[in-house]
Amino acid sequence: MSTVAQQSDESSCDVRIRHGATALWSCLISALMLPTLAQASTVTIAWNANTESNIGGYLVFFGTRSGNYDGYVDVGGATTAVMNAADSTKTYYFAIAAYSTSGLRSALSAEVSWRGGSPSLLNPGSQTSTVGQNVRLQLSATDPAGLALMYRASGLPPNLSIANETGTISGNPSAAGAYAVTVIATNAAGASATQSFTWTILSPPGAPTSIAAQDSTAPTIRITSPTSLQSYTTTSSTISLSGTLSDNVGVVSVIWKNDRGGQGTATFESSSWSTAAIDLKNGPNFLTVTASDAARNATSATLTVIGKATGKK
Repeated sequence: MSTVAQQSDESSCDVRIRHGATALWSCLISALMLPTLAQASTVTIAWNANTESNIGGYLVFFGTRSGNYDGYVDVGGATTAVMNAADSTKTYYFAIAAYSTSGLRSALSAEVSWRGGSPSLLNPGSQTSTVGQNVRLQLSATDPAGLALMYRASGLPPNLSIANETGTISGNPSAAGAYAVTVIATNAAGASATQSFTWTILSPPGAPTSIAAQDSTAPTIRITSPTSLQSYTTTSSTISLSGTLSDNVGVVSVIWKNDRGGQGTATFESSSWSTAAIDLKNGPNFLTVTASDAARNATSATLTVIGKATGKK
């Protein structure tokens, strides 16, 4: 068995696995394939042509259950076929049969399968290092179809870099601060997974300066949903907030609080944040969202939410 991979300009791929003939007019199926779009909608399969002189064409059988096909497509004498695989949550199965000019049909080839979807990338969690200290962080990602992955990162501390093919971040950080880092793993079909985390770089022991001494700029935070106004009225018993975020170095926490009871942590990336559902009381709820950086600079945004129980004024 041999495997050959080819990548086209349209980001499609043909991976050939050669099988020996098992019966008269048996076809030699290739085992696929890459989606032609980032969100897999089609896959391309290819097979080796039979050597018999009386081959009339090929049938491509397809389905979402192994060995139990929903139908087939007659592709004539072609030895490739573009098949629909729109649901990335399902596994698609394919097999090929050859037919002769007199109407005889071969047994099915060996079955091949395809499952699309995006890769998964583990969040490495918050990192802490020291200026002048060599660091090495290995990202961990997998692809459901076993496709090759490429990595990239933004917001890394100065003097750190990422190896695109291995996902290893390494270097010798040169400036103290808190850095909002975003890492992305992308498969050969263009589908990707993203994670964000904070990397805090401390000044070396005994250094005269600290992150707090170097950074006196507070983050900015705004509420943009469900409104950018100062107040909002709803009949719902809960509300979710989201908005924009920025800092000259990097935000390390976003916390929400309701003066009627309840508080929690919002999820955030380098430029946005969001909360899970916040419980509301009937009447005014004064919601405060506070962003903080590693130097303990903080800024808050507020929204007054008027809760009105259904059927009540």
